[in-house]
Amino acid sequence: MHKIDPINVTVIGSLAVDMVVRLDDFPLPGQTIMAKSLDYFFGGKGANQAVAAARLGAKVKMIGKLGNDTHGARYRELLQSEGIDTSHLFTSADATGLAQIMINRAGENQICVIPAANHTFDLSDVAAIEEDLTEGSMVIMQHELHRDITQTLIRLCHEKKVRLILNPAPAYPIAEELLPMIDILTPNETELSVLTALPTETEAQVYAAARHLRDLGVRTVVTTIGSRGAVIADENGIRTVAGFPVKPVDTVAAGDSFNGALAYELSRGTSIDTAVRYANAVGAITVTGVGAIPSLPTADQLKAFLAERGIDI
Repeated sequence: MHKIDPINVTVIGSLAVDMVVRLDDFPLPGQTIMAKSLDYFFGGKGANQAVAAARLGAKVKMIGKLGNDTHGARYRELLQSEGIDTSHLFTSADATGLAQIMINRAGENQICVIPAANHTFDLSDVAAIEEDLTEGSMVIMQHELHRDITQTLIRLCHEKKVRLILNPAPAYPIAEELLPMIDILTPNETELSVLTALPTETEAQVYAAARHLRDLGVRTVVTTIGSRGAVIADENGIRTVAGFPVKPVDTVAAGDSFNGALAYELSRGTSIDTAVRYANAVGAITVTGVGAIPSLPTADQLKAFLAERGIDI
């Protein structure tokens, strides 16, 4: 009988089609400008993180909801082609989620998400996946499902003693009673400020805000700080893991690729500092490509990137 590889990473979250507009500068309020191009890519934070982990070698299960439409059918095929378990990828009567993304000449982005099918993931779906939570060694979620559902899933992972990464994007304040239930919280600088109501414009301010979350009970806080890398705050203190400066083409999915890589490395038993170092590299590679899922690197690409910098993997 063929042996089925065990799940390393279970991703619960969003799937969306990215409508990507390229322009020189973002429009000001009330301003109409001409764009340079329009492209469609598969994205959504949950799916991006699932594919990122799978391409690096993880056995991934993706849990979420797609629309009963052409986008949904094609998305399901894409994930299956990446070797991702879609057995708990449910179908909604609503349309598949959509993200409107503008990218300027500097590679910066502005994103508006239309949740659609993602926000029809409800308590009945939670009940259907409850036993799957303990299947892998790591669960990762974001903030693109309905807020009440995300809170329910945080509590459920805690009850089942499942190690949880929460990527709090898009950011909103998290109830203090939930914070001790989160093993690893992965905001960027802006999200860290929203979570703590503290400034995060300097590295010292990032350190202070991360310590605040630790004081409130989060076991580990990993804050991404762009090309400078990431700040880890845990029981061993607080420190910065340097990033890999590159010339960005498109920053969409950089954070998602970081989170997918982090989840995979930690599921393998890699130390947090080494896992963050690899995740920094994956994020750097991602911003040199175009689109969300098309830009996510493979394990061979990561190895080559690090080898060019004298780092073995």
